Amino acid sequence: MSLQAKTPSISVVIATYHSERTIGKCLASVRSQKYPQDRIRIIVADGGSTDQTHALVKKYGGEIIPIPPDRQSAEYNKGVAVRAATGDLILMIDHDNVLPHPEWLNNMVKPFHDNKDMVAVQTLRYGYDPTLSLLDRYCALFGASDPVVYYLGKCDRLPWFRSEAIHFGQVSDKGSYYLVKMDPDRIPTLGANGCLVRRDLLFAHAQISEEAFFHIDVHVDLITQGWDTYAFTKDTLLHLTSYRQLRSFLWRRKLFVEQFYLATKAKRRYIMFRGRQDLPRLVFFIVAAATLVWPTLEAVKGYLNVRDRAWFLHPVIALSLLIIYSYTMTMSSVRAKFASVDIRSKNGP
Repeated sequence: MSLQAKTPSISVVIATYHSERTIGKCLASVRSQKYPQDRIRIIVADGGSTDQTHALVKKYGGEIIPIPPDRQSAEYNKGVAVRAATGDLILMIDHDNVLPHPEWLNNMVKPFHDNKDMVAVQTLRYGYDPTLSLLDRYCALFGASDPVVYYLGKCDRLPWFRSEAIHFGQVSDKGSYYLVKMDPDRIPTLGANGCLVRRDLLFAHAQISEEAFFHIDVHVDLITQGWDTYAFTKDTLLHLTSYRQLRSFLWRRKLFVEQFYLATKAKRRYIMFRGRQDLPRLVFFIVAAATLVWPTLEAVKGYLNVRDRAWFLHPVIALSLLIIYSYTMTMSSVRAKFASVDIRSKNGP
């Protein structure tokens, strides 16, 4: 399908659950775009919100797809919304994303006009706003909410202390964006927080069933089948996680790992840790986090680029997640071991 000679229709898909704190800002930013609004359809899959989420969605002309409470999860909801999409392009944003300026969608669509083989487009960085919470600023400045992903070299956004360079494949600078021929062995954590992707390719070549849906996995499906032309615009996207306490931030990271990497029934196609290939980077993270020296040096380097004390959360979060993930993985292995022993005992010798 050629998108070069027309204004593509866009389905904006969002998963929500008690999202009144952020969904209004998110949808207002969509409706403020200098893009034909009659070409934009907003689809919200909601897991049973009882706050003002539904009212805010209706205020901005969005459609609500109800999700049974027992099926509610961010990725399941996204899968439902994606399958309901009808646009030429699907914009996957989260309820806490804000498009930072009215030309944002035009900037994102431009690579599709320029290149008939374009598959998907993301921004190069998260937007930095000094008025956001300390943890929001930290995640924006480092381009990730998880130091493990950062140290494995798999963040899909750049930190603010690095120059504009991408290492995910063959890169060409096209002025307002980077054109990247993705390497299937170096796929980053693509797909969430403002990813614009061709609907026809997603439906034809990716597993998009609700049960199997995961935002990174569908891009693994595409890239490994040769649909590997991506772009990263030299733009940003605001991510309003609004964590007020470090404890809640760390708890959410633990829950994410348990839900989507340890307990998921669907087989994940994206492999965060690829054995021998990623082992040196993982060892480096463990040593760096345990000693605090390297994360502190990076925090200082970042502070010299953008004067914000949020950088200095980095050594604290790196060490905390090392401890939490080690505990979580150990307990998961122990439970699996006991479950295996229990099954064998019930089945007899």
